[in-house]
Amino acid sequence: MPKAYMTFPDGGRIYRDAAGRLIAYSPAGGAPARKRVKTEADGERWLARAYLDANPGFLPDLPPAVREMNVRLKWRREARLESETDPAKRRALAEEISFIRLKGRTEETPEIAAELDFLRPDPATAGGPGGGGPRVLSRSELRDAFAAIDLLRENQNMRVQTGVLNEIINEAGMIQQPPQDKGKMLRIFYAVQAGVKPPTFV
Repeated sequence: MPKAYMTFPDGGRIYRDAAGRLIAYSPAGGAPARKRVKTEADGERWLARAYLDANPGFLPDLPPAVREMNVRLKWRREARLESETDPAKRRALAEEISFIRLKGRTEETPEIAAELDFLRPDPATAGGPGGGGPRVLSRSELRDAFAAIDLLRENQNMRVQTGVLNEIINEAGMIQQPPQDKGKMLRIFYAVQAGVKPPTFV
């Protein structure tokens, strides 16, 4: 199996195959399963549902969406517990994990929603043990980010021909006349581009 760049405490992982497709892998229930997913968030939710299918006794009295939320919360607490060295914090995390397993959180507070928006990166690729790195961008988000970077670089280096620039200035003057100074209309004779990064006009 290719090296995962996202791992979860119960053995689930998300990786890209040789074709670059995003794959979620779940060992839950003793019968490993794989699913192609669109984003890391989709993969995590699928892994949580696979865990619940294999562990029907996990908070059986709560609605399915709430059970899924608690699985994801449990994973985050367990991941933090793996890397936490402070004894007091470890006890607090262990107590919270026990609470989630026995009773579970019954509603998604803004704090929980914000926490679940961030996926746990693999320590080897994102900032060390415990997944302390930033949220992992999906493939489409990375593509959009690089497109925006290319557009920014192109605009920073943009040069406008003097003739085109003065046509724009003249058209703007017809749409919105320049202000007057002591009763006289200000006139703009011409403009030129003085530099790039950023484009500067005088």
